[in-house]
Amino acid sequence: MRRWLALVALLLLASASAHAACTKVKLNDLNFGDYSGVVNDTTAQLTVRCDSGFAYSVILSGGGSANVNARTMTESASGNKLNYSVYRDAARSAVWTDVPGTTTIDGVGTDKDQSYNVYGRIPAGQVVMKASYQDSPTVSAGGSVDQVRVSTKVVASCTISAGTLNFGSYTGAVLNAVGTLSVTCNTPTGYHVGLGVGTAPGATESTRKMTGPSASTLAYALFSNAGRTTNWGNIGGTGTVAGSGTGRAQTLTVYGRMVAGQSIATPGLYTDTVIATVSY
Repeated sequence: MRRWLALVALLLLASASAHAACTKVKLNDLNFGDYSGVVNDTTAQLTVRCDSGFAYSVILSGGGSANVNARTMTESASGNKLNYSVYRDAARSAVWTDVPGTTTIDGVGTDKDQSYNVYGRIPAGQVVMKASYQDSPTVSAGGSVDQVRVSTKVVASCTISAGTLNFGSYTGAVLNAVGTLSVTCNTPTGYHVGLGVGTAPGATESTRKMTGPSASTLAYALFSNAGRTTNWGNIGGTGTVAGSGTGRAQTLTVYGRMVAGQSIATPGLYTDTVIATVSY
């Protein structure tokens, strides 16, 4: 009789162990905020509650892409995609996937909430339309499942840089020179580039001036075409140069000219600083 009771007790113990599981798995939203073409990182908290002693693996599905190694957020109206990744470590070297025990978040239950940080990243250099992008992967452990909201808003961002336009030596004859600008926009957005009037008193968009010794000036002009017939104006005026972003640096050529016959009151070095502005 005692042997039979012992057997029943063992069977009950085995049955209880087989039903050990997780009662809670929750991953806070992965909200990247605005994405402007540079690396964008975010962190979210994962909370797991499992029965004491239960060994669990928390897996994260591939979401809309169905590929844990190539996750994407989608813009609902157009179907455009934006790549992102989710990692188990702050260095963002270990991708969190759906392969239990190897690339998942693993632990042993304590009957209490256990928390982990997870790390998201949107890689730099993606060129997509301005819009809101989302994904909805699922996170699961020990029979408990939760859906996660991953989101970002792609915003336009353009940068501009300029080099030097050097006319060399002016002797009274017509003098031409060429310079360059570089514009980089992260989305296929349209932009306009304008050039300011410079720093000399009385300068205008069509008659800019370099200043030399004793406040002497020499006039020059900036054009957007090689024939030097289209004056390059400033933002808010006319004659700006238009383009559309590609995600890569785009080079624009500035054509300069100093007209002949200007009197040189004081020989020396003449300079000017022109502000280049990109509007988008």
